[in-house]
Amino acid sequence: MRRLSLAGAVVAAVALVALILVSLQSAAPTANAQILPPSGFYGTVTVDGTAATAGTLRGKVGGNICGTASIDPGLGGGLNYTIQVKHSSDQAGCGSDGATVVFEFVDGGAAIACTPNGTWNSANVQLLNLTCTTPPTPTATATATPTPTATAVPTPTATATATATATVTPTVVVLPGTGGNADSGSSLPLGLLLAGMLGLAVVGSGAWALSRTRRPSH
Repeated sequence: MRRLSLAGAVVAAVALVALILVSLQSAAPTANAQILPPSGFYGTVTVDGTAATAGTLRGKVGGNICGTASIDPGLGGGLNYTIQVKHSSDQAGCGSDGATVVFEFVDGGAAIACTPNGTWNSANVQLLNLTCTTPPTPTATATATPTPTATAVPTPTATATATATATVTPTVVVLPGTGGNADSGSSLPLGLLLAGMLGLAVVGSGAWALSRTRRPSH
């Protein structure tokens, strides 16, 4: 029984050692994963026509910032920057052979795009002179506001209405035999008066003539 127990303990120890060795072998490739070197660039940075004396240059691959460098006018030879852009083995989403590297300049404000672009290549350090131009400030465009147009409202026109005015015309009534107008202030018509006076004259004339015929002759 003791021999069986000892044998079992030895088998268990061997299995444990084997398990540890397998674990170490599986972890070894990860621990020894190789990080590839970056792609290097150097040259000049000109901002709006003037060589940069301060600020930061960024190298981007696929929108990811994969390297930064400070502008250094003291590099000599007219150079003012040198930058290394990481490989994807060093930072996920970064460079690989042939990848496009985009550069931008920052100096306390918004990033300014630079041209030309670089090509990622860890085999050589590349000379690349960069020109960075500040984009123009958008100009506000005035929008014309339509002016309301006054609409003439027709004014009602007064219409003259003719009013008939009754005109009373006096009617002259001529009495027969008078030949004239009736005298409103006399009780007898003028014609009758004239006829009476004429009758008196005739009677008077007749009386006078009669008196002359009766006078005796001398």
